[in-house]
Amino acid sequence: MKWNLRIQYILMIPLTLASLMFLVSVYQNWFIPTKFTLFILMMMTAGLFAVHIGQKQYKKLKEMMLLSTVAIYLVLIVSVTIHDSWKWNLIFDKQEITKLSLIMFSVLALYSIVIYIRAEASYKKVKGNQQHNTKWRVSEREKRRLNESDDIYLILGKIYESPKG
Repeated sequence: MKWNLRIQYILMIPLTLASLMFLVSVYQNWFIPTKFTLFILMMMTAGLFAVHIGQKQYKKLKEMMLLSTVAIYLVLIVSVTIHDSWKWNLIFDKQEITKLSLIMFSVLALYSIVIYIRAEASYKKVKGNQQHNTKWRVSEREKRRLNESDDIYLILGKIYESPKG
């Protein structure tokens, strides 16, 4: 388990730094990466996020970092797509529309992350308030004995409840 976490951090840190470098380079119009490269890096980060959730690792900072990195790659893919397909130079040129799309989609991604955090907190709060199942299960022999007795029982699936009293 210890090596698993180290490998995750070894992969996560360069992916996060690369996303930030690509974000700055696209914003400044220094270097526009290909959509395929960004997609591969996003899928690697999404895979790390899936492993994080699947292993039930309760590290909020790591979860938010992975989620933010996936969001940055998604924003970059959309902005690079807009940059590649933009033809109208009358109002905005390619660099201006790329900057505008980066800003707009980054705000949208940030808002989506906040919604995710609030939904997760609300889910955990509601899940903690639920009552535990107090019904008891019976064996086949006990079930036959209950069926042969004169008492009245409700059959709810395969669970029997005895009358209180």
